Parts: sequence; structure tokens; C-alpha cells
Amino acid sequence: MSDKKRRCRLLALAAIVGIWAGPAAAQDDDTRPAGVTLLGDTGLWFVPTAEVVRDGGVAASGHLTTFNRQQGLTAIQSMAGTFAFGVRDRVEVFGSIPFLTRIDRDVRPLFRPDNPPVGGVLPDFPFARRYFSGNAMGDVVVGAKVNLATERTRSPVAFAVRGWGRLATGDEDAGTTAGAPAGAVGLVLSKNLGIAEFGANADVVLRGDPSGIDVPNGLWWGVGLGVPVHGPLRAFGELLGRGDLGGATKLTEPLAGADGSLSGLSSSAGNPI
Repeated sequence: MSDKKRRCRLLALAAIVGIWAGPAAAQDDDTRPAGVTLLGDTGLWFVPTAEVVRDGGVAASGHLTTFNRQQGLTAIQSMAGTFAFGVRDRVEVFGSIPFLTRIDRDVRPLFRPDNPPVGGVLPDFPFARRYFSGNAMGDVVVGAKVNLATERTRSPVAFAVRGWGRLATGDEDAGTTAGAPAGAVGLVLSKNLGIAEFGANADVVLRGDPSGIDVPNGLWWGVGLGVPVHGPLRAFGELLGRGDLGGATKLTEPLAGADGSLSGLSSSAGNPI
């Protein structure tokens, strides 16, 4: 699949999901309806907001999402269900269960040691070494968000601390897992602007290392707007970034692709925005 077609498919999916997403949890009249992120917590689409589900409240959603990565010219598709519930109006426990994950690696040959940014190993899916993974389970995410300031109590902005962990529940043979647990902690800021809701976040991601692979930690960030604030339909606009901290993904020995090609011992993923 060409880069142009891949970008078009992602943009089309973003538009569909953004318009389709509605309120995730009914709350009291003094609060606005809440959306749900891909990880399951209150937010826009990728970008969380600092507000949380009210005490005893529950939110759930399902989504089909495609991510594109430069490394391997890879498309990663996930079908997942999410959940969240509120505790004492300040804490939200959430999670995402990817029942189906599939990875489509388009670079040919599958590994190209002469071109590490494109022909190397994906840091979040280092065992993806087939043209197509088929349908397999992905890695489950669980986490919690603690609201420190809320607009419900007339704070000018909402502010929260969020942490989440990724469990290596995916299929290593299919390549739909990171191969080791990972965790993240970050800050979330949001504001009701009247006609739109603004959200911003930054997470430091600490990745575990599968056997024989040294995976760098990461810095993930995002900013976004959701409009309108009230109503059954919402549209989103988001800018997202991922940066690797500490250099490239390093291997003690090359990985063999399904076509017989061998990876290099170092793969730089770049910093996609």
C-alpha cells in the first residue's frame, strides 16, 4: 500500500470516528457529556482530558483504529473495547482490551539493514516480521487518572495526573505484542472553551525489554479540540507526537523476516508527528 493511500485511509477513519463518537457517560446537568479515548479514560479521541467520570459512573466504548508507522511502512489496526469507572469524583480507573490486532508491513524486503529508519524493528511491536500478522490478540492496557483540579468547582482549568500500564498479552508469533510490560505516567490539562473543549497531555513511557532486544523509553504528547462541547455528535482535531528517549532499538542478534531477510542490530524509529 502506498503512503498516499495509507494517509487517506487514516484521515477517512479519523473523520468517521470523530463524527460517530458521542457522549460516553451521562453525568449531572452541571457537567458536560464525556468522550472516551482509545485507552478508555475520559477525553477526546487520542488526547485525554483532565476531567473524570463521576463517583459510581461507568463508561464503555468500542473502536476500530488504524495507526501508521514509518518503520516498515507499517499499518497497525486494532479493534478494542474500553471501560472506565469513577471513584469519589476524583479518580477514574480505565482500560482497553484489543480483541483483534493486525499488522501489515509493506516494506520490501521485510527488513533492510541499509535503511534503519524504514527497514528496521518497530519498538512497540519488535516481533512483527511477516507481511501480514493475521488476526490476533493485542496488549491489554489498564490505568488510573487522578483529577487535581476540576472546572466543576470553578477552577479555571482542569488538571490531572494519569498513569497506565501495558500488559504483554498479545501474540508473539503473530507479532501483535510488545513482548514485555510497559508503563507510563503523565500530566493532563483541559479547558471548556464554550464552543469547544481543549485537551493536552504528555506521557513518559517506560518500555520493558523483551529477551535480546533493548527498546528505548518514549515521550508521547498530544493536543486537541473537540466541537461542540454539548450534543450527540462531535468532531475532533488533534496533533500527536512520539519521541524515543535514549536512542535506537538495539538487538543482540538479527531477527529473521518471513521472506528470509535479516534485520540490523540497530533500528531508529524516528519521531513521528
